[in-house]
Amino acid sequence: MSNYETEDEDTCLADSASTHTIFKDKKYFLSVEINDSARSVSTINGHVKIILGFGEANFTIPLYSPKSHRNLISFKDIRSNRYHLETMNKNGIEYLCTKSERQYILEELPMLSSGLYCHKYKYNRIKCYSKLE
Repeated sequence: MSNYETEDEDTCLADSASTHTIFKDKKYFLSVEINDSARSVSTINGHVKIILGFGEANFTIPLYSPKSHRNLISFKDIRSNRYHLETMNKNGIEYLCTKSERQYILEELPMLSSGLYCHKYKYNRIKCYSKLE
């Protein structure tokens, strides 16, 4: 079991169902553009107007949603940067590993008790997701 908490402000959940990476705080962006009005996003509960803008981060163009309950990293964004995902078990803890094209493990995202994988975001640094040149 991981010692990460989903309520931690800097925790991002790896989300296979999300079409976009969504950050709830401007500190995760290199730059952010705020919309005049909120845009809607489809959720399991229907359409919700929570997207206030978009911006640039080290690995993708995430959406800005300060009303979001959690930061989400889209599997689609990880894969679009040519990284591979694979699960592994180490010392009784399951991890979702991001791997380079050469299959080097770049980062291990621990699994929470909920079954979700998380990443502790460091401002403007996600070593395994930075855009490949």
